[in-house]
Amino acid sequence: MLSRTSDLKRYIVSEYAMPSNKFEIVKIGPRIWIYLVTQKNTMGRALLYTGALNTVETSKHLKHHLNTNIKKALRQFEYLTND
Repeated sequence: MLSRTSDLKRYIVSEYAMPSNKFEIVKIGPRIWIYLVTQKNTMGRALLYTGALNTVETSKHLKHHLNTNIKKALRQFEYLTND
């Protein structure tokens, strides 16, 4: 169940094989961001979701939207090359 940012971090580690020491998930107001160390050793940031995180469990469309944004962010910072 995804209800906290720590749950989302565990989800990303398990689903996308992302090293947990390379990123953090931060909720600022209604927005959930991923802050990560890029492959070039700089800081990167991408918006993953806007709204209550637990809503992704009740709607397959919202879950798909979240997964799409995660993949987009990981591709942008060269952690995901194919899927």
